[in-house]
Amino acid sequence: MNAILWHNPACGTSRKTLAILQDTSGVELTVIEYLKHPYSADQLRQLFAAAGLTARDALRMRGTDADERGLNEADEDVIIAAMAANPAYVERPIVKTDKGVRLCRPQDVVHEILSTAARRRGLTAAFRPAKQRGHGRCPKPLAIIRIVYPITGWWGCRHRR
Repeated sequence: MNAILWHNPACGTSRKTLAILQDTSGVELTVIEYLKHPYSADQLRQLFAAAGLTARDALRMRGTDADERGLNEADEDVIIAAMAANPAYVERPIVKTDKGVRLCRPQDVVHEILSTAARRRGLTAAFRPAKQRGHGRCPKPLAIIRIVYPITGWWGCRHRR
């Protein structure tokens, strides 16, 4: 599966989305730092249409002067022209895959456009069978599912909730 990420390295959500895409097997990733390589107006229109967004939905208000310039009350063409001139006005990150386009805020939205097979391959590494005769401090025998929490790396079985 091919994926394109319009990325801002200074954005935490964009970095987390990048990590999700890099950790998902079967994804051929292209990263575009959109502040260095800005969008064209036509490209923005195509991305917003594919994502089901309006330009106002994708307008970044925080950390920009968009409110002072009155962009939150402007029409679509004015907003898109401002975004093409200054890509910092575009909310981030935007991801395009074979299954569609999403504004990945929060970062977990990216899972909606990853293929089922890619998601399944990414999850199988997280679920591993435990030992047959107990595991760790849990006295329960048999093959219990060990759950790995990817963010913290902590793991535990379902008996120790």
